[in-house]
Amino acid sequence: MIYIIGDTHGDLRHFSKPTMVQAKEPKWTEKDTLIICGDFGFIWAYPEDEEEYRKDQERLDTLAKKPYKILFVDGNHENFEMLYSYPLEEGFGGTVRRIRDNIFHLQRGQVYTIGGHTFFTFGGAATLDAWRRQRGVSWWPELEMPTAEEMEAGRQALERVDHQVDYIVTHTAPKVVVKMMRFPPAPEEGQLTEYFNEIWKTTAFEMWYFGHFHVDWARPVGGCAVPLMDDVIAIPEKKA
Repeated sequence: MIYIIGDTHGDLRHFSKPTMVQAKEPKWTEKDTLIICGDFGFIWAYPEDEEEYRKDQERLDTLAKKPYKILFVDGNHENFEMLYSYPLEEGFGGTVRRIRDNIFHLQRGQVYTIGGHTFFTFGGAATLDAWRRQRGVSWWPELEMPTAEEMEAGRQALERVDHQVDYIVTHTAPKVVVKMMRFPPAPEEGQLTEYFNEIWKTTAFEMWYFGHFHVDWARPVGGCAVPLMDDVIAIPEKKA
């Protein structure tokens, strides 16, 4: 089974919330996969900050003991310098960063095959509370938003699959979806949400999952876009 959840922000308590208990997380096995829609947050402190770095490693080691796979797209609240220090390798039909043997960072603009389903993934978003953050300590503005090259790579990846995937996982959402949710537009991420509008219009998909807004909606926005925070969505693996 594949499960999808919203932001975790480096907090292990997300894995013991009632929604995870209801999804029977304690009984998940090596056949199961959890996908996190950005703001993973468990890779945060620099090694120079020995105490906080040690805590981060302990939290990652705790997740590494889970029998299931943990996959995540990046959000905006990530230490991108630390995250990008992990080398790229092949995985799930694309390239990933292996954090632990069962923890992988899914890259922007790629199509992966997970549990028999195809997923287009694209992390990144703008930090809207940058005024209270410190550059290079709790905010990495040069890396949180995608580059033109990453967006073009996403277009080419979708072209290779004839603009058809089963699911899309991002951190923020298409501009059209943000408007339907009646959230105020964020000019800082306008280029990205417009790019997602393009994908929304040109790609055939079943559901689009995203985090960022810290809300769970009872019904999909526009019929096929699902904002997530604590809710856990289950997708059965395709039978061979």
